[in-house]
Amino acid sequence: VTSGGGGGGGGASTDQFTVAPNLLKVIIIQGETVTQTVSITNKLSTVLTISNLSADENLKRFVIFDEDSITLLPGETKEIEVPFFARSGEKPEVYTGEITLQSSGTTKKINTIIEVKEKKPLFDVTVDLEKDKYSPGENVIAVIEVENFGELRNIDIVLYYALKDFEGNILTFKEESYAIENYKLQIIGKLKIPSDVESGDYIFYAKASYGDVIATGSQVFSVGDIGFSPAILGKTFLYFLILIVAIGILIVAIILYFTTRKKLN
Repeated sequence: VTSGGGGGGGGASTDQFTVAPNLLKVIIIQGETVTQTVSITNKLSTVLTISNLSADENLKRFVIFDEDSITLLPGETKEIEVPFFARSGEKPEVYTGEITLQSSGTTKKINTIIEVKEKKPLFDVTVDLEKDKYSPGENVIAVIEVENFGELRNIDIVLYYALKDFEGNILTFKEESYAIENYKLQIIGKLKIPSDVESGDYIFYAKASYGDVIATGSQVFSVGDIGFSPAILGKTFLYFLILIVAIGILIVAIILYFTTRKKLN
C-alpha cells in the first residue's frame, strides 16, 4: 500500500522552501469556483524560484494556477491563491490527488481532496470520525449520515464506504443497503486498517447511491508508527503470556523435583 505524502518530498538534503498547509480539502458545487490559500516560505539566504506548480492527472481539470512560477526573496513568505473549478456537468464524487510545487532542489506535494456536490442535491453525505489519528491494525470508526433533500419517502439506498490513500488505492471497504424512512439515515461505519499499512494520511470515503443519483462525503485521518499497532501489541502480549506460562511450568517442575528428592532422602 502506498501512502499519500503530504508536504513531503525534496531532492536535496536541505529543504529550500516550506509549504503550508500540507493538506487541502475543497468542497465545490457544480459550476462554481472555490479559492484556497497556500503559504510558501523561502528558507534560503538567496532568491528562490519555484518554477513548477502543477496538479496530477486526477485533479488537473479542477485546478487553475494564475502564475507559472513564483519568485521569493531570501526568507520571504508569500501567500498564493489557488482557484478550484468544477464544471456544471462534473460528476458528484470525491476526487483525490496531489498538487506539486518544485524548485531546482526541492519538491513539495500537497495532498488534496476535492468533493464535487450537485447544484440541487437529492442527498448529502457527511462523515464524522471518532478521532483523526490511528495505528495500523486499528478500527476506524465513523458516524456516516445521509440526509434526504428530495420528496421521495421510504426509499432504499446503497451505501459504500472505504479507506483509501491519496492515489486512489482502496485499503478496505464495505457496501450495504439501507432504508431511509424519513429524511435522514445515520449509521456507525467500522473499517480495519491493514496491519502492514505505511504511516501517512488516508481518507475515510462514503458514497450513497439511489439509481443514478450519487452523493459523497469524506474525512482525512492519519496512520502513525507501526510500533503502536494493536496487532503488534497483541502479538507482544501473546509472546509475553507464553513466556510467563513457560516460567511458571519450570518453577513448578523445580519445586516438584526438590520435593520428591527430599521425600526420598
